[in-house]
Amino acid sequence: MLKEEIDGLADRVINSGEGVSREEALNLMKVSDLKALCDAADRICKAFHSNRFDSFHRGNQWRNNGRHADNCRKHSQGRP
Repeated sequence: MLKEEIDGLADRVINSGEGVSREEALNLMKVSDLKALCDAADRICKAFHSNRFDSFHRGNQWRNNGRHADNCRKHSQGRP
């Protein structure tokens, strides 16, 4: 697969929101131009996900999911 084909496939994924077919995925595994493949994957990731990390929601999700007790002894906020 050539760089132009990889870029075209990435553009299609970004514009349509659809994934690649099984055959396309198998062809991508045979690509020798790893930089072109990584660049296309990076473009797709940036198109669908931001580069920002939401520590507030990540922290609350971890703390409030029912698996973490408020007086956990493993953490500083826990009671002995």
